[in-house]
Amino acid sequence: MFKRTIKEAFRWSTKWYFGSITTSAGTFFLMEKYFEFERLRSIKYGVTIFIFTFLIKVIIQYLKEIDKLESKIDIKDEKIDTLNTRQNKQELVKNYNYYGETILLLKDSFSYIHKVRRGDNITPEQLSKVFIGVCNKLKHIFEKRLDYTYSVCIKVLTENGGELNEYVEIKTLCRDENSYFNRKNCKQVVHKIVDNTCFNEILYNIDMPNKAFYLNNNLPNDKYYKNSSFLNYGTVPEQADSIERQKFWTLPYKSEIVVPIAPTLNSDNDRKKEFYGYLCVDCDEENGFHKKYDSGMIQGVADGLSDLIKIWKQQKN
Repeated sequence: MFKRTIKEAFRWSTKWYFGSITTSAGTFFLMEKYFEFERLRSIKYGVTIFIFTFLIKVIIQYLKEIDKLESKIDIKDEKIDTLNTRQNKQELVKNYNYYGETILLLKDSFSYIHKVRRGDNITPEQLSKVFIGVCNKLKHIFEKRLDYTYSVCIKVLTENGGELNEYVEIKTLCRDENSYFNRKNCKQVVHKIVDNTCFNEILYNIDMPNKAFYLNNNLPNDKYYKNSSFLNYGTVPEQADSIERQKFWTLPYKSEIVVPIAPTLNSDNDRKKEFYGYLCVDCDEENGFHKKYDSGMIQGVADGLSDLIKIWKQQKN
């Protein structure tokens, strides 16, 4: 803008002072004619007048340019405000529709969970149908929002002499149907809480429901992330930087959310007694989860599953 101001001021000055012979002569020989100064001295005064008026024109032109710029900014701000309002409203409507549909889909799942839970003679077949149905429903819910691939599974704690600690082994009870067929050929690996960041953090915070969940939207960028599934898919070089970790990442998912299968509220403030496992959702892309809403949504599902997992464990024993 300043460069444009200088050019405009110079263009005006040259046009004004050198546009005609009369103006030029009057400017540079004014002092000689009216005050009888020497010609050289008169020319010097003329040059001074030229420079002074040029600077005045620069200031005036610069102020005009600022006014024009402010006017353009105001117009753009009005357009941006209108656009933002319109986009925000559309985004709000989309989000409202998505979470509204989510509530309806979850309602069906919870209805079936409660129906089975209230039954007198609950069969293993009924439990299996609920567990697989919940995994399928959650996968469907997440994939309605983004064009990513999600996988859902229920993992349970194995018996460890009645003591719950970080060395307890984790077993996969079921997966959504698509994930089951995609991952069923993985070799048998012993998965312990201590070897997995998500399971370990949840165990550490299990008595604090508002903190007892794990959400990571960029697993390749987390150099401290531990997962025993690397034994199936291959490990990432320890010295790899963030770019290399992205390149050599082996797991079939890049973001995940994990919550404990346990009642959200416990009567004796000891959730460990009714902590049965983990509900896990992973995504093949980064930023697959909403930090505020998704954890709360599946925590509610995991709470509903806890009674049925308890019944399943009793039947299994």
